[in-house]
Amino acid sequence: MRPEAIRQDPTRKGSVVNVNPTNTRPQSDTPEIRKYKKRFNSEILCAALWGVNLLVGTESGLMLLDRSGQGKVYPLISRRRFQQMDVLEGLNVLVTISGKKDKLRVYYLSWLRNKILHNDPEVEKKQGWTTVGDLEGCVHYKVVKYERIKFLVIALKSSVEVYAWAPKPYHKFMAFKSFGELAHKPLLVDLTVEEGQRLKVIYGSCAGFHAVDVDSGSVYDIYLPTHLHAL
Repeated sequence: MRPEAIRQDPTRKGSVVNVNPTNTRPQSDTPEIRKYKKRFNSEILCAALWGVNLLVGTESGLMLLDRSGQGKVYPLISRRRFQQMDVLEGLNVLVTISGKKDKLRVYYLSWLRNKILHNDPEVEKKQGWTTVGDLEGCVHYKVVKYERIKFLVIALKSSVEVYAWAPKPYHKFMAFKSFGELAHKPLLVDLTVEEGQRLKVIYGSCAGFHAVDVDSGSVYDIYLPTHLHAL
């Protein structure tokens, strides 16, 4: 969203929704701190900053807390559980694990913004989201940038999938690597680079920490706590 403030229709109540305002305060080492208090009707599971504002994911939907005004909360998506999410402003997407089946769904920020402002009829006509592959039962994901490529590493119940962002005309995450039938079920996942060029998936399980060489597909243990084996 543009740096300047974007105002709502004057017939709609609420404050200015300003995703990325310019800093009009004098330069200071002391950051500006604003405190908001809001009680939500369902359990908060995740949150992510979108510019100055806060997206909040709950058991029953997705909301935006307008931190540029009086802390008004705007409902964006209802009747859907949001477990994890990340804002990728440069790609115009919100990556989420959401829904009853824990699908990996990507929402377009322009579509979410228009649900508040209602100032772009063309955006309103378009579908506001897309799924990443046919993935269900997602446990955790991590977005990692390597050189000029954004990777999306996804932990499933017994496998790890790696997707890479494809720019226009595709403008979506596309399948890159898949590592199935892992001995230990992944709970947390990440991607790292060794020796400046070797990509390795790192994941945590109930048994410890493990790695997968992306090129060869070989899996090995990094750390297995000894006290777990003694139980």
